[in-house]
Amino acid sequence: MSHSPGPWRRSSDTMIHSSTNGFVCRIQRGPLEPKTVHANARLIESAPDLLAALHAVVAALSQPVQSSGEASPGTCAILRGDAAFAVSAARAAIAKAEGHAQEGGRS
Repeated sequence: MSHSPGPWRRSSDTMIHSSTNGFVCRIQRGPLEPKTVHANARLIESAPDLLAALHAVVAALSQPVQSSGEASPGTCAILRGDAAFAVSAARAAIAKAEGHAQEGGRS
């Protein structure tokens, strides 16, 4: 199952809506401080953008590295181990967001 497409927007302090599919979720206030509720709403609202950004990061960091020895303009100098960890973490987050992550041996 696919998530509602973004962008998602808050229609109130606790209601999140998709621009195309309508209602996404309502955040329960419960015993939380108002600033925590607002922070949670901002995080949920940004989820489609964060997922798209992770896909872009994985695509960019998965490209072969040129071994010319000189960095060209716009090249990011990342240690290969750091890049591998970043791609692995991003792929795990994408899998979780898209419902492909393993939870307790189940997906």
